[in-house]
Amino acid sequence: MVIKEKLTPLIGLSAAEQMKLLTVNESNLHRVAAVGVSEDLNDVYDRRLGTLCGEVHLHVDSSVVPVVMPARRIPILILPKLREELDRLTQLVVIATVDQPTPWVSQIVVTEKKSGDLRICLDPKKLNKALLY
Repeated sequence: MVIKEKLTPLIGLSAAEQMKLLTVNESNLHRVAAVGVSEDLNDVYDRRLGTLCGEVHLHVDSSVVPVVMPARRIPILILPKLREELDRLTQLVVIATVDQPTPWVSQIVVTEKKSGDLRICLDPKKLNKALLY
């Protein structure tokens, strides 16, 4: 059943399928990038960073005005670690250097893990409002 209200589901998709409450007809779905059906989750996490199959194309509503968010402050003490991590992610082709103006710029949030490594997250709040699904 499809409903218009935005409610929190009590069970997830895989549980609902296992309980035979619903079936998903894959031929009716359009996926740009999908993890192979035969792969289990552990296989995905065992892979090297940035090696998932497929390519993702985001479609943005052209009627939404693009937003360039200002950079968040980053503590001076972690700047060298951040540069090192960004260089590493660039070499792994997880991220790419952008050296020209772009219509959309999201902020990054940088936190330090217990191990001392950095966690870099994108905050695409404004972009999410313009994405077409």
